[in-house]
Amino acid sequence: MKPDTSKYHTVQKSYSLAAAFGPEFPDNKHVTGFEPSNCRFVPRPDAYFRWDRTLLRDLIIWWEEGRTSDAALLFGPTGSGKSSGIRNFCAALHIPMYGKTLHQSVEFEELVSVVDLNDFSTVTSYSYLPLAMGAEGWPGIFVANELDRADPGTIIGLNEVLEGQPLMVHLGGLEPVDPAPQFRIVATGNSALCGDTVGSYVSVREQDMALADRYWTYYVPYPEPAFEEHILAAAAPKLPPLLRTKMIEVANDIRAAFMGESASAGALPLTMSTRSLVRWARMTYYFRGAESASVNVVGYALDRALLHRAKGKPEVRKAVLKIVKGRMGDSVGALE
Repeated sequence: MKPDTSKYHTVQKSYSLAAAFGPEFPDNKHVTGFEPSNCRFVPRPDAYFRWDRTLLRDLIIWWEEGRTSDAALLFGPTGSGKSSGIRNFCAALHIPMYGKTLHQSVEFEELVSVVDLNDFSTVTSYSYLPLAMGAEGWPGIFVANELDRADPGTIIGLNEVLEGQPLMVHLGGLEPVDPAPQFRIVATGNSALCGDTVGSYVSVREQDMALADRYWTYYVPYPEPAFEEHILAAAAPKLPPLLRTKMIEVANDIRAAFMGESASAGALPLTMSTRSLVRWARMTYYFRGAESASVNVVGYALDRALLHRAKGKPEVRKAVLKIVKGRMGDSVGALE
């Protein structure tokens, strides 16, 4: 028996990859999305986002060929593009996205229902999970951000939903919710649900193996240098190209040290994500008027984009500045 889709406001539409994701993708291959709507849960695209082909291919196959029971886990180092990837995927295809950042004190009931006070009376309404399932007519993707930081007993409540069972809501007389055919679950995290293997994600917890076994698992690394060149060119087009290239080299050296891959630099307790890199490049341009004998604008911007987070740890600052000097020399930052 086919599910009744007449109660949903979303209307499916086929898009060419070029129309959905940009002219660098083929026009003769298609992906299913929804027609543009006034649904407030459809996210807006990020201004400087650029698609990694591997991640996009994985998301398309998962979205087209997966089922409700096929949840996806995007994991990788902080700031590598996990959340922005799924957000821009939903934006491109006009898919409603219901995101919730999890942590140890979040209870499963918070994902199911919300209780508010209105004129001294309690009003119960659906929360993230049933809304994504289509409880109010706008089915889409439930995004469990930082899944590996949640209490294992909380997220085990997703099991019945992943098996295609109705979601039972026990408060306020709300009706059980059947999952819409388009409903999916995506999780993001810094680990593959097996605990912190880097030593820098103190709140990451090892999750139940039965839970981890339910996910299509995708590793999202930091972008390749050529990819970040395109991002920085869009975000800070007036910076000299050589300076942008050197910034990317610095970022990758910091990342290698953070992940313990650089024997010379040693492990660092902070990293430079793509968003921090973009911030550094943009701030360098914004502060260009402050360049003087006493103010190095690249170092000035680097402090504000990243290094002030290492306040009180002079050895970290020294290690990062050593990386910068090795890549840029003593006179970094002069803008033409």
